[in-house]
Amino acid sequence: MMPPEVDHAVAPSSPGESGAEEQRHQTTGNAAPHRPIAPAKPVSWGIILLVALAAAYVTIEAWRRPHRHTPPGGPAVAFQWPDNRVDINRAPAAEFTLLPGIGEVMAMRIVADREQHGPFSSVDNLRRVPGIGERTIERVRDFVVCDPPDAGTPTRRE
Repeated sequence: MMPPEVDHAVAPSSPGESGAEEQRHQTTGNAAPHRPIAPAKPVSWGIILLVALAAAYVTIEAWRRPHRHTPPGGPAVAFQWPDNRVDINRAPAAEFTLLPGIGEVMAMRIVADREQHGPFSSVDNLRRVPGIGERTIERVRDFVVCDPPDAGTPTRRE
């Protein structure tokens, strides 16, 4: 028995398609005609590299620069001493927050202790403030000075 004859001449399925294109689709098994997609614009690796390097540079520079701590309630207080050290007998709480390891709460404790018990006789005398130990004193030692207050000078600056 012989298979029935199949007519291979097929009419185009779309107006712009020739019979040869339709024949190609039938032989390859594609149901829809193949239309080439416009190639994407080539990626410029130079631009990508430039953007990545710029982002890396900005990140590194931001990390390297010291951050200026601004206490709540206003801008950071400038140091009053020529040698840029904080006088523990005259400094307000905002100035203490500029010291390493001293936050707002500890700064307020130092000022409250100074007002309640009088001026500090030395930097080591900071131990009397609750929460300050030897480690904190060693961290701030190079940044503070302990000058006894003058008789007419208030111990707290506003």
